[in-house]
Amino acid sequence: MNLKWLAPFLAFLIVFIFPGLSGVICSDSQDSDLFYLLIDTSGSLHDWISPTGVAGKGTDPDDLRVTAARILVDLLYDTDCVGISMFATESKIIHPVAELTVENRKSLKDALRQTKVATGFTNINSALIEAKDQLEKWNGTGSKYVVLFSDGIPSKSWYDDPATTQSLMDEALGNATYLASRGISLYCIALSPDPSMEQFRSFMREIAEISVDHTGKGGFELVVSPQDLNQAFLDIFWSVKRQALTEIQSDRAKITIGPYTDRLSILFTRENSQNKSTVINPKAEKVEPTAFDEYYELYSFSTTAQDLKGEWEVLRPQASSASYWILQDLNFNISLTQPEADSNLIKGGKPSELYAELSAKNGKTILDPADFQVDFWVLESTDLQAQSTINPIQGELKSESSQSLIYQARWTPPPDFNLNRCYLMAVASLSPQYEILLKSQPVPVNLFPRPVVNLTLSGENGQPVSSFNIKLKPDQEKSSFEYTVRLQATSKLASPVKIELSENLRSSLKISGPNQFSPTEELASYKIVLQTTRSLPPGERLEGTIKFVPLDEDTEVKPSSFSLYYHHESKWDQVWAFLKIFFVIFAAAILLGLGIWFYFWRQKPAPSGRILQIKENVPLRSNSDGTVSILREEDIKRRFNLRERKLLSRLFHPNYITFGPKGADFFIPELRNKLFKIEAVIYQEGRRRKIGVRPVGQRGMTVARRGIHLVLLDGEVFEVRNDSGASPPIFWVYKS
Repeated sequence: MNLKWLAPFLAFLIVFIFPGLSGVICSDSQDSDLFYLLIDTSGSLHDWISPTGVAGKGTDPDDLRVTAARILVDLLYDTDCVGISMFATESKIIHPVAELTVENRKSLKDALRQTKVATGFTNINSALIEAKDQLEKWNGTGSKYVVLFSDGIPSKSWYDDPATTQSLMDEALGNATYLASRGISLYCIALSPDPSMEQFRSFMREIAEISVDHTGKGGFELVVSPQDLNQAFLDIFWSVKRQALTEIQSDRAKITIGPYTDRLSILFTRENSQNKSTVINPKAEKVEPTAFDEYYELYSFSTTAQDLKGEWEVLRPQASSASYWILQDLNFNISLTQPEADSNLIKGGKPSELYAELSAKNGKTILDPADFQVDFWVLESTDLQAQSTINPIQGELKSESSQSLIYQARWTPPPDFNLNRCYLMAVASLSPQYEILLKSQPVPVNLFPRPVVNLTLSGENGQPVSSFNIKLKPDQEKSSFEYTVRLQATSKLASPVKIELSENLRSSLKISGPNQFSPTEELASYKIVLQTTRSLPPGERLEGTIKFVPLDEDTEVKPSSFSLYYHHESKWDQVWAFLKIFFVIFAAAILLGLGIWFYFWRQKPAPSGRILQIKENVPLRSNSDGTVSILREEDIKRRFNLRERKLLSRLFHPNYITFGPKGADFFIPELRNKLFKIEAVIYQEGRRRKIGVRPVGQRGMTVARRGIHLVLLDGEVFEVRNDSGASPPIFWVYKS
């Protein structure tokens, strides 16, 4: 059976019946806790109609909040104290703080009936102030808790604008902060069926987070349906009192009780007065249940036997639909001791040590490590029902004594962990046969990425520089040099940064003044003064680095170092610098002159397609830029040396004609009516390629690899084509 249906069956439960103390003054015992309930009774809880005629459905028309609060009062211990205020447009005390004697418990539950009214607006701030006044009057040494129930955002009229609403929320958050700073823990229950009420949900969650930040305790319960209000109030009870609850679902159930239980309650319902259940203790004795409040026809059995350890048995009538629960008050606590609530910063990517302490409540209990397993959970929020966002991290036993067990684990936020804020919790499990799980209070943790300190460097003139560049004239004497470094950290977790000189600089330079800075998230400027420690004569040169080293290895500095160049010039340095400039200018002048000569003294190329008249035995060569060169006869001897031929043809024989990508037309009168040969040698990867020759205007082409013999007739013009696609080809013409 789901726990949220517990309320309709278990409205009023007696956990244990102890002789009550007379009077209404709370005990100052260390075991006594104070609970102050703030119950919303605004008009939105029941069906409503606005002044403009707009109708709305109530969030809790059946007043199930009253039943849930009454159950909480029933379950609290006899030594605890409870006070109640209800609030709508104004706050009102309906029962002063009183210890939970039998008489006061009934009086408190009767007072809760007054909260069935639903009218007015939602003055949460007034309720928090009322709780502050009541709680500050209590001088007990136990813990103080405020349980705040509401179904809407703070309001004071139908016509509140966003600015007014924000002001009311800020005021309430301020009072919540005041309560938490005084050690008062706040548990918030938000009844919010409408998912669009995210502002209200965030507001209630923020109150809980303020409490956790200051006290290490607190919680937030989001309730979508009023039928789940029971579960919300019970979650708070189990969170504060650290009790274990087990549901029984069989007609003949056996429950093994271990050595760490102080009190035992067996809670069950009956269908009618004749339908009773039976409880048998470990001594095989039948125990009759005790009715507490017949108003809801709910019953409970409780025992305070000295030795509860052993096997208990619960028998229920056949075909019974009654529900059974085992409630154990454990005599040990589990708490997360590191990180602490007031020291909760964890650097992203760095392993963090987690410690939990499992301690006995009294000096009689002996803790056996073999009975326990402690895990660490990571929660997304303060929601009491939140699940672990990662697999539980199992703790290892670090140290032990009869009254205390210390467990340790190491947690590193994984790379895909996208929460800037989470909550850590220690969870203790007993041996499997006991089936008990006990949780500590969640501790908030703020996760920060690796801090980075960004640096910029400026010289004496205030201009940004990329290095420490110091240059002195021969007649210049200077022993100190001032720079400005600007630091800004991406996180307040950034460690201080110190300045270190590389080893080769330490014998000549030092940092004068502070050499360590504490960066903040604000941009800050610091002076760095470099001072010489010995005489540096003209001609002296120094090269090295100045490092900016974080004291904490988790902090990163960008850039982490700057180069340093120191040069005290001599007269020879100045002469050499002058000569270098002279030689550069001289070489540039020569190259410029050659370029001008080459440009103005070469002949301009002939137009493409021009008929050439070339003397007998004069070779032609195609150049890589699409031109044909005319070479001298002596150059034919070097025709196979392409590099030399190309250079000579360029420098000494600028006479050339335009030659298309595949050849040129030519006419040689001296070879008329004579047999001659046209040959092309195309150098490409050491192989010869073919050449084609044909008369101009004809389609056919005579193709040969070595050469073509032709007889040139009067007026006949031939064209030479390089159809192989290779370049550059070499052409020459000679007698056959």
